[in-house]
Amino acid sequence: MAVLIHEKRVLVLDASTKIPSGIFTGNIVDLGMFDECLSVSEIVEETVIRGRHCMYSFKVRNLPASITFSICLPSSCDAQDVKFIYEKVKNNSIDKNGAENWKIDAFDATCSSVDREISVGTIITMLWFQTWGSLYVFLAAFAVDTFFLISGFLMTYLVLKEMSNGKKFNIFLYYIHRYIRLTPVVGMLLLITIFILPHLGSGPIWEKSLKNILSGTCEQKWWTLLVYVQNYVRTDIECLGHTWYLAADMHFYWISPIILIPLMKKPKLGLAILGSLVIASLISVGTMVAVNGYISTLYSNSAPVSVIKDSFRFFYTVSHTRASSWLIGIYLGYIIHSNPAKLSKTSVFYGWLGAIGCFIFCIMGQRVCLEESYKYNLTFETTFAMFSRPMWAIGVAWVVFASIYGYGGYVTEIMSLPIFLPLSRISFCIYIVHATLQIAKVNTTRTADYFSEFQMSDWSRFDFLHVLSEFFEKHFADQERNPLEARIFRQVSLWCRKGIPQGINKPVSMTLDRRPNKIDEREGCQSLVAWHIVALSKNDATVLACHLRLDIRV
Repeated sequence: MAVLIHEKRVLVLDASTKIPSGIFTGNIVDLGMFDECLSVSEIVEETVIRGRHCMYSFKVRNLPASITFSICLPSSCDAQDVKFIYEKVKNNSIDKNGAENWKIDAFDATCSSVDREISVGTIITMLWFQTWGSLYVFLAAFAVDTFFLISGFLMTYLVLKEMSNGKKFNIFLYYIHRYIRLTPVVGMLLLITIFILPHLGSGPIWEKSLKNILSGTCEQKWWTLLVYVQNYVRTDIECLGHTWYLAADMHFYWISPIILIPLMKKPKLGLAILGSLVIASLISVGTMVAVNGYISTLYSNSAPVSVIKDSFRFFYTVSHTRASSWLIGIYLGYIIHSNPAKLSKTSVFYGWLGAIGCFIFCIMGQRVCLEESYKYNLTFETTFAMFSRPMWAIGVAWVVFASIYGYGGYVTEIMSLPIFLPLSRISFCIYIVHATLQIAKVNTTRTADYFSEFQMSDWSRFDFLHVLSEFFEKHFADQERNPLEARIFRQVSLWCRKGIPQGINKPVSMTLDRRPNKIDEREGCQSLVAWHIVALSKNDATVLACHLRLDIRV
């Protein structure tokens, strides 16, 4: 530092963190000035002296979360030098008297690469989590249960339909088709994350994110994603963490024949197996929460960060705790396949009343956990964990059932708006790439941001997400490029030229029943076939419909 001329020394000091105001109200992250630090470059005695931006974090016992600050050092320094400076300061300046409540429990440091540009994080005050305005963010966790429900529903209905039409169930093709349907997209995202993404970003916390949640961890864990065991194996490190859903869905797919085959051949046995698995899933959830003290939601105001992390890792993402929604989807598919009798107006009323009650239970339970005054209650957490997800699934199942059989009214009309059709075409690949893009954006920030609710809806990413998702969809998830799917498409074309086979029923597509004057025979044929194809994933039917340029109304 001493060899730097005065102007450069000032830049080094100016780029480093000074103690910010508002630490006790959540302003506990300061990134310094990354670009200013890297702009330091001076030749002294034929040696190039450059600035290097380092971040250090420490946990103060009296504060709820770690404090993260920055320091600008010469490029010859590294994270070990930062830790050495910390030890010197700690040993020489802390007054032992009365310092126990302010003891530092953990210290960590990372330094940016000298040869690249740099990035930023966002200061999010925990106080916002306690407001009603944050509720929609945490309710998004129930969207996963919606996907599980739809996955189980589509899989069951379409397989039972094929089997009832005399087609033999080929378990080998059943598994292979699913694996080929999902894996190319996951494999390509892994390649981009490991080999390309490290060269696209930079910033104060970029190197740390690469090491801990992106390319660094994926180099160790990539194989678990390709065999879909990432939510059970090497859970101590995170690689494309959002893909735990694909692993869980694949696990459900593996065990589905033990339910589907009995449902077709011996329905009572199949329903007994299904009910037993639902009960087992509920007991598993309750036991894990009661024994380990996990939280029932993604976030709880009463839980320390360590408990929130453990709950996500060992409880939220594992397959056996998420099975209830998928199993309810199987039951819904069986009911739809069985063509139930027409319901009375009273039954429909109570059906909607029950669905609304299920949604209110889930929404208010989540809100309770966000209250500032809430204290961890084992009975409440266990009860809410056991019943919130299946109740949400039951509510969504009623919406699907009511929409198919004409009991949905305005709800069905809104959900059938054509505006949703283009989004359905890229929904799967948006899910695949969105988290990586969000993580990269956050970790390439250069200066601290002041949090606002407006920033929670950042539309600047949408166009790029759309382009990237279209690329993945067309080249790695496009069903027309899959040989198995190509055979199905040829059959579709044949049916639509020669007319609808007698074995296909109409109740699945309510479009034909409610708008007979607006749809010709060819369009009706395509709509029916789109719902009878064995696509077997949460969005395969909608993707197929979009490739056929259909307007499916369910």
